[in-house]
Parts: sequence; structure tokens; C-alpha cells
Amino acid sequence: MIEETTAAHVVGDPATVVERLGQLAGSAGADELMATTSAFAHADRLASYELLAQAAAVQPDPGQPGSDEPAR
Repeated sequence: MIEETTAAHVVGDPATVVERLGQLAGSAGADELMATTSAFAHADRLASYELLAQAAAVQPDPGQPGSDEPAR
């Protein structure tokens, strides 16, 4: 039951998080994701979202002008 509940939890360094989120999106056929954090303190939640935004910003956006990756 715990494994099923936490299957979509993503934790790790920026490269790991971006890779795992890409895998989740691909397996669901999704073209966008929503993220939430379990951090309690506001400053910690904000830092979590800032790290995610920074990690996602350095990844190519498939199908966008200037991207070497084909759209999925």
C-alpha cells in the first residue's frame, strides 16, 4: 500500500527529479504536470518550488523552437 501511495513521489537532485517527472508524464501521456510539496514551513515550500523551476528551466522543451528534441 505504501509503495502504491508513494509511486509518484519524486525526490532527488535536479537531474533526477527532471528525469523522473519526464518518465511520469510520458507514462501518463501528459503534456503538463502539477507539483506539490510536503514541506510544512512556507520558506521550505517556496525553496522546493524554486529548485523545481530552476531544474525545469535548464531542460529542453520538446517541440519548442530551438529544441533539438522532437515533440512527444
